Amino acid sequence: MAAVIDDGCPFAHTAFRTRKGKRWQTRIAALWFQEDRQFGFSGAQLNKYINRETRLGVVDERACYTELRDELRKRLAPSLADAWWQRMLGPATHGAHVLDVFAGSPNPLAERYRVGSVDDHAEQARIMFVQLPRGSIDDTSGLSMNVCVLEALVYLAARVQGRPTVVNLSYGSLAGPHDGSSLLESAMDHFLDEHSNFSIVLPAGNGYDYLTHASVVAGPDARWHDMPLRILPDDPTDTFIELWYESQSAGDSRAILDFQLIAPDGSSSNAVPCDTALELVRGEQVPIAAVVHQSRPPTAAESSKHSVLVALAASRPTLRNRPAAAHGVWTVRVRNRGGLGVRVNAWIERDDSAFGTGRSRSQAVFLSRGVEPAPGDPHSATSPIDR
Repeated sequence: MAAVIDDGCPFAHTAFRTRKGKRWQTRIAALWFQEDRQFGFSGAQLNKYINRETRLGVVDERACYTELRDELRKRLAPSLADAWWQRMLGPATHGAHVLDVFAGSPNPLAERYRVGSVDDHAEQARIMFVQLPRGSIDDTSGLSMNVCVLEALVYLAARVQGRPTVVNLSYGSLAGPHDGSSLLESAMDHFLDEHSNFSIVLPAGNGYDYLTHASVVAGPDARWHDMPLRILPDDPTDTFIELWYESQSAGDSRAILDFQLIAPDGSSSNAVPCDTALELVRGEQVPIAAVVHQSRPPTAAESSKHSVLVALAASRPTLRNRPAAAHGVWTVRVRNRGGLGVRVNAWIERDDSAFGTGRSRSQAVFLSRGVEPAPGDPHSATSPIDR
């Protein structure tokens, strides 16, 4: 079985159909919209739409999705059903791309890139698709997706009846400790221990070539190290940056880190030592930025992990009562007052528009030397940025 947890399943598309006699049938064995507590649609139900909307051997995809929308309106809020339908009428969805590369028929990689064979196990596999909730897709940080993913895995395990199953998950978070110890990764490890017939694929490279990762080595010299980032003028969403480091010690020496935030106008916060927090207030006592420095944060499994969360308000907030953070170059700084050097890794959470939603968002990025993009070699000694 091939299983996909994603957004936008084109169950009537030719890449996901097969012939049985003179009739077309979908390869989708089950399609679950996670807002639907009736647990979705079987392949037999989807085939009814395909059969009704086939004329002279040609399937009317749009009509199939319209029929499913009408059924969804009976189960969900009409706005949710209509939002899904509008995406399905577009030229593509994220789920369609992922599903085609994963289990399309014929194998698109073989046709275009001469990778593998045109006829392979994946293009013959039955498919199960879990449609993520609208709210989780809109949350590009991926932080609200943990429960959805785990519910999807339980749903799939209950329906594959022990058959070998490969699950693809292409949504998620750019932040976190990046060591396999996050809550979701640990839960997936536990799931795989309990279900030996499952494999989970987490595609690499979904950060594209974004300049969203930077790292510096803070030596034991109390010198400030800068990680500048640019906030664009028309960003309607908040920006979050996570910084992670190991609080190690050797004998009497240990790392003691402070963090500081500098605004585009040059104003700066106080230094923020471990297990303290700071807010930058603007207007009527509403913060535009915050720095939270924690030892062993809840998202880390190891006690040696320390993290810093930097939160910046939107530069163009959509709510009138929300203050705006200045656009331009903000700088996160770190210094080490201890006697042991330590590497600090920083990730800006993904903030671009989820594919297929049609919404405009602006991704914040790290800069090199304050104002210029990173040099061609992302690993150069002059740049803290590491793609």
